[in-house]
Amino acid sequence: MNTRLQLVFDRLAKFNLTLDPNKIQICKTNITYLGFNISANGYAPSEDNIQKVTQFPVPQNVKQVLSYLGMMNYFRHLVFNYAEVVEPIVNLTRKGTPFVWSENCQDAFNVMQEIILNKPTIKNYDESKPLYLTTDASKVALCAILLQKDGENFYPIEFFSKQLSPSERIYPSIRRELFAIFMGIKHFREYLYGRHFYLLTVAKSLTYHMNLDKQPDIVKRWLLYLQDFFYNIDHIKGCDNPADFLSRMQIEDVEVNNLFHMGDQLSHSNIKLCQSLHSCTSEIIKKIEEKDSKTCQKYFIDSYTGL
Repeated sequence: MNTRLQLVFDRLAKFNLTLDPNKIQICKTNITYLGFNISANGYAPSEDNIQKVTQFPVPQNVKQVLSYLGMMNYFRHLVFNYAEVVEPIVNLTRKGTPFVWSENCQDAFNVMQEIILNKPTIKNYDESKPLYLTTDASKVALCAILLQKDGENFYPIEFFSKQLSPSERIYPSIRRELFAIFMGIKHFREYLYGRHFYLLTVAKSLTYHMNLDKQPDIVKRWLLYLQDFFYNIDHIKGCDNPADFLSRMQIEDVEVNNLFHMGDQLSHSNIKLCQSLHSCTSEIIKKIEEKDSKTCQKYFIDSYTGL
């Protein structure tokens, strides 16, 4: 602890920065900061914020609904499948929708109250441990969970969820699953970019859709984005969704099929070679070099890397 503090103080001194003794806390096992209680075990909503949530009255109009959702969004990264849970309440904010606080709205309100009252805690990210990402998609929302392991058990680092738009809800189920992967990786980019991770999915048929050939343009864009990341995609057998996975899955219960593996030695020249050999990307490169206007509107070659 003293060594770490000394490093911080040395850094501050190097740049001539000072601290107000009345506004700092040191040598504490936990602190409350920005509405969260932070400790070595992770972080959770502070007692003050828990009280605010549990005392919030049932909304009586759209303005109060927006206030409630604004407050709850502050905790959404702590809640599994948040977007689907609050979907009935969110629907009240849509233009032209009459305000009717239905039984579904009350159920969603009660569920969120209970979740926050139970003080959901997620652990701190440990850069020395492998990362796992699991995703799921329903007809109304998608979710992604960033995970690490403590021994044989998985624990969440952060949750992400998104309510699907009307056009996204009519995607075939396999495309919704791929969309969940795309959105999950995009959301957790700061954790995942530049390091290897494991992508865990229950949708085994998804493995046949992870190539660019004969795909709609929107899917091609997702897949091109995913090519920037280094991961193994593993199929989890006997598990219906991430909630089950978190509650009862251990590593010995997982049947892993190593479907993709990217080597540790990766360079711009190797990536460029792979792009030139792939039927889809080589065609895109050719059209860019020929200055095809439609292609140039969607893609470009980076002047620094040549990719």
